[in-house]
Amino acid sequence: MSIQTSSRRALIASLAFLAGGAALVEVVRRQGESPPALWVRDRLWGDNLLAYAVWDGVPRAVLADPFGGVGRVHYDLMIRGDWFWPNWPPRPQWQLMGLGYSIAASDAPATVGYAPCLGIMGERCAQRPELFGQVNDPNIVAMEVLVGDSWRRFAVAAPGFAVRLDGAMSEPARYRWLDAGGRTVWETTFSSPIRPGT
Repeated sequence: MSIQTSSRRALIASLAFLAGGAALVEVVRRQGESPPALWVRDRLWGDNLLAYAVWDGVPRAVLADPFGGVGRVHYDLMIRGDWFWPNWPPRPQWQLMGLGYSIAASDAPATVGYAPCLGIMGERCAQRPELFGQVNDPNIVAMEVLVGDSWRRFAVAAPGFAVRLDGAMSEPARYRWLDAGGRTVWETTFSSPIRPGT
């Protein structure tokens, strides 16, 4: 074997080692990112996942009885849990934080829960309130909320939703759900009674 062939093999082995190391660094770097909605549905909660949103890098989940409960819809932040190595690439397992809200499940066309301080112990905070709920009527494509004296519209769809009320610091006065033609499908003047914690 010539020196030139040995050098070529060493160069190829070095490049392969560097590429593998770079790939491993990239896998580890990406572990801090929020999981995609499809992964959350497939790996964690299946059809119990009604809605999933990520704001400011923090994932949130709307779940129908994830714990085998008695007819509740839960809304909570998701946090990284322990790393689970048998899967490749290794990923942290995600779990609920436990400082969320829940409302009674319903067969009404839609429900809404008001979450003023998601992820914070207590009900006094300066963060933007969020709304969550279930949508049972497949014709519903939007939700309007009355905040102050103006209506705000959000795209929602079955089976559920999570929306942020940017600029609002109090609970909306009315809620209505609309079909694709802009007609009101369901309307209520109150959110479902909430229960902090899950």
